[in-house]
Amino acid sequence: MPLLFIEVGNCTEGAVLIAAKFDKYARFFKRKEKDTDGIEKPLWRTRWSAPDPEQYERVHPPVLLVFHQVGKRSTKSQKQRVADLTRRHDRQGRWPREGGFHPYDGRIPIVATTLDLLRERARPGPLSGASAVTTASRCWT
Repeated sequence: MPLLFIEVGNCTEGAVLIAAKFDKYARFFKRKEKDTDGIEKPLWRTRWSAPDPEQYERVHPPVLLVFHQVGKRSTKSQKQRVADLTRRHDRQGRWPREGGFHPYDGRIPIVATTLDLLRERARPGPLSGASAVTTASRCWT
């Protein structure tokens, strides 16, 4: 199963606080440590499996943001504000010309949805990391 970080919020935290978490993710993804083979690698690659670093050296695991409307802030405005504040960590508006993929060279893939949409559109049964990202991608509103 691919690595996926998940942040779930009840719309009680401000967008600035949520966006600041991505500064921490970026610092974490840049940390390096020697692996058991004695070769220095990104720390997260020493803890979790990932695609071959020869081909995907600068790819970071995605972060799934799930907003649940409990607090006073609306999920729609929270998603938009967080998207605006985290643009430097995400793909920065670069869209593919062909091939159906987004280039994330040194960026953090960020996918956001609401808990209601995730429940509504997810396949029945346990939600794996890959199916969560696929489902959340369909849920982006």
